[in-house]
Amino acid sequence: MTGDLAAQVAQLCAAGQDDLAIEIGERLVVDAPGDVDLRLRLGFVYGALERFDEAFAHLDAAEHHAEGARADVFAQRANLESFSGRGQAKPTAARAIEIEPLQPQWVYFLAEHPLQGDFLVLDDAKVVFSPVPKSASTSLKQLFRQLEPSPNGERAHQQFGGERLRLDRLRLPELNLEDYYRFAIQRDDLDRFVSYYRRNVEQSGSLRRAGHDLDSYLGLSTEPGIDELATNLARYQYVFLDVRHHTLPSRAYVHSEPDFYNDVFALDELDQLAQRLRGHTGDRVTIAHKLRSLDPSDDALNPESVNALDAYFGY
Repeated sequence: MTGDLAAQVAQLCAAGQDDLAIEIGERLVVDAPGDVDLRLRLGFVYGALERFDEAFAHLDAAEHHAEGARADVFAQRANLESFSGRGQAKPTAARAIEIEPLQPQWVYFLAEHPLQGDFLVLDDAKVVFSPVPKSASTSLKQLFRQLEPSPNGERAHQQFGGERLRLDRLRLPELNLEDYYRFAIQRDDLDRFVSYYRRNVEQSGSLRRAGHDLDSYLGLSTEPGIDELATNLARYQYVFLDVRHHTLPSRAYVHSEPDFYNDVFALDELDQLAQRLRGHTGDRVTIAHKLRSLDPSDDALNPESVNALDAYFGY
């Protein structure tokens, strides 16, 4: 039965009934005080609405009632601690990794873990690549299908998706990395942010879909203006996984030691990268066309938004 009560709360939120979700959730938790999933769901909803006292109270109860240490409890607490500024997200995220190493990249980032980053390992071609969202990662994943064809016909993002990256991250210490060509692509984080907004939010309606086709989900517009997203980025990252994945700083996705990589390319050096891959793989990569990045950003952000993003990205 676990998860059923939490699902009721989630369904009400998906219908845009946040207040009712909390009201019914609090009624349910009276009869099921030890339902960890319900506690986590209520903690998430309260956190999204910036009602942090109630959020932490439910996470405290979730940890208390859990049978043994649960990684998802610690990961959610780290997320809330980071968003609210209360507590110490780093050791909490590290605890989640200790319990279950197959954590998503953002947990490793919060923990400042030595294996922080995303890593795609192609053993046959002896290549290690760190894909950074909005930095030609889709183009490179498509190219890698020539080196590792999909056995089941998945799309590139499915074949080289999050689960694969988590498993490959854990394999890094076991590899003789001197045998692998290791590289990443660097792009200005402000450019990445604008590219994400233009392509994903504005053109593709990614937040509208994630927000169950509502105008507003958990108090946030699902069709925000670019400055609205920029100045409320922390809250959007907390509520929407799509925002968090695409707008974390580039350093979240790459190895913490710069010397880990043989090469780090800029977006205007993709042709050089393609030629380097041809040489490394023995011309196994056919370059049918020039690798292209997404459209460059523009100056649509107002000064307040630029300052907010500069502070966040660490400029």
